[in-house]
Amino acid sequence: MAERIFVVHHGNVEMSERIRSLRAEKQLTQKALAKAVGVSYQTIQRWENGNNDPKGKHLIKLAECLGTTPTLLALGDEPPPHAIDQEVLAGVIDAVEGWLITNRRTMASDKKAQLIVVLYDYAIAKGVLDEETTDRYMRLVA
Repeated sequence: MAERIFVVHHGNVEMSERIRSLRAEKQLTQKALAKAVGVSYQTIQRWENGNNDPKGKHLIKLAECLGTTPTLLALGDEPPPHAIDQEVLAGVIDAVEGWLITNRRTMASDKKAQLIVVLYDYAIAKGVLDEETTDRYMRLVA
C-alpha cells in the first residue's frame, strides 16, 4: 500500500477547508482552478468536500495557484524555521540531479526547486532520505 505523503488534518481546519477558502480569496471558480492545476473541476470538488486529497505534483501546482506552499496547504502551518543543514541540502540536490540523469529526464528549474524543498523537509523530519523515497517523489512530479 502506498505511503501517504502529507498529513491531511491539523488543528480544527482541514485541508479541504483551506483549499475552498484560498480559492474564494483568489476569486477563482472551481473550473478556473481546475484548469490552472490541470485536473477536472470534479477533482477540485472532491478536494473541497474532503473526499480526496491532492498529492504529489497536483499538491505542488494547487499550492502555487492558490499562492501558498504545499506544507501550509496540507498542514495548516509552516514548520518552524531552522538553520539550513548544508550537508543534507547537498545530499538532496545530488539525489534529485542523479535521479534525473539516471532516468534521462529533465525538469524545469522552478519545479526542481520546489521538489528539493519538499525532499529537504522530508529528510530533516525523518533524519534520512533514501533512494526509494526519492524515486517515489520524483516519479510523482517528473
